[in-house]
Amino acid sequence: MHRKPIIGIIGKVSPNFDEDLWHRNRVADEFRYYIIKNGGIAITILPTQATMAFNEQYTQDDTVLTEEELQDLYRQIELCDGFVLQGGLIGCNYEVEIAKRIIEVDKPVIGI
Repeated sequence: MHRKPIIGIIGKVSPNFDEDLWHRNRVADEFRYYIIKNGGIAITILPTQATMAFNEQYTQDDTVLTEEELQDLYRQIELCDGFVLQGGLIGCNYEVEIAKRIIEVDKPVIGI
């Protein structure tokens, strides 16, 4: 029996509006569906920093991750055989850090 590849879908922070009580990370379900349909295991890679204030005003995220937060992201990356980097109008620094690390360790990634 072959081992199914684990594909990490990098969670995308949703904008937080005044009426929202919760901050949210999202995954386009089509990515999850097609990973499973093609014999993989889909997992979501989530931010490791404690703050939940990401791009609330649609501006560039200036969050600087600590060494511990980076190491936690790297551990998540080690679990995966490949990645889906979701697109969108809002980008967070943890997504940039994940993309840089994926390239460093030479793992497959598809950017949408």
